[in-house]
Amino acid sequence: MRITGDTIIADSIGEYPETLKVYEKYDLRCPACGGSASDTIADIAWNHTVKLEDLLRDLNAVVDEVESA
Repeated sequence: MRITGDTIIADSIGEYPETLKVYEKYDLRCPACGGSASDTIADIAWNHTVKLEDLLRDLNAVVDEVESA
């Protein structure tokens, strides 16, 4: 699975629980922001002013690491 801006956050975590460390790195585990696991990666990046390209790069690096193991 390749993670894109349209990927639902819960789907990325469900498929690759290791991606949680990336969300934590970008401080994207913020219940006060009103975001939810049903948001897309693009939604959460925009809501937190995170560069989508950077977030996708890091998420897909984790996916590549898991799939190559």
